[in-house]
Amino acid sequence: MDKAQALYTFWSGFGLPAYDEQVVPKNAALPYITYETQTASLNEPLMLSASLWYSSESWSTVTAKANAIEAAIGGFAVVPVAGGKMLIHKGSPFTRRLGDPDDPKIKRIILSIQAEFLSA
Repeated sequence: MDKAQALYTFWSGFGLPAYDEQVVPKNAALPYITYETQTASLNEPLMLSASLWYSSESWSTVTAKANAIEAAIGGFAVVPVAGGKMLIHKGSPFTRRLGDPDDPKIKRIILSIQAEFLSA
């Protein structure tokens, strides 16, 4: 699997549809995850973000999903890639909340991670 596929594999592993933030289908139904697709050379840390998107009256469900992702990463998560692996660490701050001024039901949490591609 290449580096972009590894990012998709990681973000799609949390029970929600995951989309590269540049190609979210117009008919995508909330909740879902959007994520940046950037890659780097081996052993070069890369800061990335993803967003959890929910429609809800409260923050409880989206916060619970962010907490579950944080727990899954733990100290770090490992995703195989062709010729090596991708290490995922939590960035700082790991989460940031954003609302939508046009729709108060839209809840968004931005997640920050550091990814590093390592050879086998």
